[in-house]
Parts: sequence; structure tokens; C-alpha cells
Amino acid sequence: MQKVFIIGGLGHIGLCLAAVISDYYEVFLFDSNDKARYKFNIEKKAAFFEPGIDDLLQKNIKKIEIVTNLRDVKKCDYVVIAIGTYIDEYFNPVLDHIFSLFTKLSTILTNQTIIFRSTMYPGMTKKIEKLFTNNIKIAFCPERIQSGNMIKELKTLPQIISANTEEALQKASDFFTPLQIKQRLLRDTTAGELAKLMTNAYRYIEFAMANHFLEMSLDAGCDFYEVFDAIIDEYPRLKNLSKPGYTGGSCLRKDSLQLAAWYSGATFSLAHNASIINEGLPLFIFRQMRKKIENLSEKTIGLLGMAFKADCDDIRDSLSFRMKKILENEVKEVLCTDPYVVSKQFVELDYLIEKSDIIILMTPHSQYKDITITKPVIDIWNFFGKGIGL
Repeated sequence: MQKVFIIGGLGHIGLCLAAVISDYYEVFLFDSNDKARYKFNIEKKAAFFEPGIDDLLQKNIKKIEIVTNLRDVKKCDYVVIAIGTYIDEYFNPVLDHIFSLFTKLSTILTNQTIIFRSTMYPGMTKKIEKLFTNNIKIAFCPERIQSGNMIKELKTLPQIISANTEEALQKASDFFTPLQIKQRLLRDTTAGELAKLMTNAYRYIEFAMANHFLEMSLDAGCDFYEVFDAIIDEYPRLKNLSKPGYTGGSCLRKDSLQLAAWYSGATFSLAHNASIINEGLPLFIFRQMRKKIENLSEKTIGLLGMAFKADCDDIRDSLSFRMKKILENEVKEVLCTDPYVVSKQFVELDYLIEKSDIIILMTPHSQYKDITITKPVIDIWNFFGKGIGL
């Protein structure tokens, strides 16, 4: 049986992939996260919530092993890179940790195939290829899976596979063949890198448009969802119009701004404008509250949901925390709750509902659908079907 070494193997992307491919491969997980290693070693579970992952891990646990020595990569056929990529305060990609890792790997690897799952700045894969003088095959094969559906989508979504040589392209294709999913082959890794960035940039801009429409409607004193329902009603060209919502997560904004940094922000200003709209939405909602709610400074505000999206425990770049910081300087007290996110600073749902004067739905977890709230609720998602509340 072939062996796979996943760097960043205990994170969302790495461990979900490990759980799925362990039906076909022996998998070694390399990760610097002590908490995640402890959770896996003791409980054989992920350190995050994702439907279906723990069952798969339990099923194939004998074929999944944590390793702490990077040199163990030598005994593997495939090396999967699933570590985080970041942007700095100027929205440019942070690349030092990537080059540091591959400088080390260039002295260890001999005949392996490297598969990138992490987002890469356009042209980055080609630069990394130059670090290797031996028979190393490198492919960029982006993940495009969504939190809450990761396991399902790994088994169903078409996989983009890009490489700069036919040998690397074939090796990467062979890696994904057991999953029996459609493959889209690109013979240029820059094309693959752009495919990932464009995917996330499109979604981020799409959400920004919906959020901007919401802001326009509220400023005009109109019922946004009355407008929304009217323009999509039996009108096919707007059937996919997004609803507004707090847009967070670890990829959408970051990848949009990476694409802008690569192409020059002045010529891809859509990404920067989308960031201003999406990141500014909590402040806009607060300003609407300040205009429309008397004695706001004396109110206790409850934030319902702190994860960045529904039915997950991922708080990376969650706008719930931005809203919390804004309100803490302006109101009597801020209470927070979330059924998935564990924090000593959070309160139970019933307590929040009882003690809050006003509740803001930040994350539309499905568990909230049947709760009863008699207090005023600000719900830009229209999750409860009673309008925005502003």
C-alpha cells in the first residue's frame, strides 16, 4: 500500500483528506498543533467539528499515524501540503514559512510527488520547483471544500489537478483516482493557483454585493427582503442572487486580496471594495442600531453564534468577534453564545436570551431555528422569517 505524508495533517483540510484517503492509503500526519495532536492521540478524533470525520477516522485508525519527525517523509510516496497561508498588514502574501519548509524538504526528498492543497500565490509553485534538483514531481491540486460539507465534497466535487510536467500531472491524477471523482487537468500550475483564488474571490465579491444591497436598502428606509423577494420572483437571471450575511472564514477575504496583490490592487479593486463592504458590515449594523434604538448605551446585547458560518466551530476571521469589539465600547454589556465554540467567556443560550435586551443573530446555526425569542432580534439573514429587525 502506498504511503502519504500530510504536512498540516491535523488541520481542517489535512485531516479531512486523511480521513477520506485512508480507505486507499497509509497516512502519516505531521502537525505542530499540540492540542490537535493530544486530541487525536487520546481520543482518535479531530480537534474541530466536521460531520462524518470522526467515524471515518475510527474506521481506518490503524492506517493513520501521527509523526513528529519531518524526515519520516522519506518513506512516503506522496507528500501533501495542507498548511495555512496568510496575508500581512499590507494584504501581501506571507511566504517565509513556505520557503523555509521547502528548503528543508529539498534536502530530504528523493523521488516523491508533492501535492499542494494550500492556497498558493500565482507562480509560487514554479518557484518552489526550482529548489529541487532531484526527481521530485510537484502538482498544485487545490481544495475547494466547504466547512460542514468537507467529507461529502471531497468525495463528489471535481478535482482540479495542475502540474508543469506530464509525469507530475499523471502522478497527481493517480493519487486522486481511487476517489472516483471527475478530474480537470491543467498543464500549468499558475492556472491551478488562479483557479483556486478566482473561486474564492468570486464568492467573496458575490457576498459583498448582497451586503451592499442590504446597506442601500436600510439607508433608504426600505424593507430589504421585500425588495429581494420581488426581484428574484420568477426572474431567472437573478435566481442565484445571494442573501446578505456576515462573511468570514479563513479563505475568502485572504484569497481575494492575494489575487489583488498579484494583479495589482489598482486593477482588481473589486477585491478591496468587497473587503471594505464585508468587513465593515458589523460597524454598519451598529450605526443603524445607534440611529434607531433609544438608550442603546444602557442595553445588554446578546450575540447569537460566534463561528464564522452555520453549523461549524471554526472562528477564523469570524465577524462575530468584530461585532463584539464594536459593541463593548458602546453598550452596557455584551453576551455571547455558540453551540459549537467552547469559551469560558461565553454563556448558555437560555441565559443570553433571558438577560439580553436586544439579540443579534450573527451565525444562523440550524439549532437556533426552533428557539423562542420574545426580545427584539436583529437578523440580517432573515433566518427567523421576521425581517431584519432594523
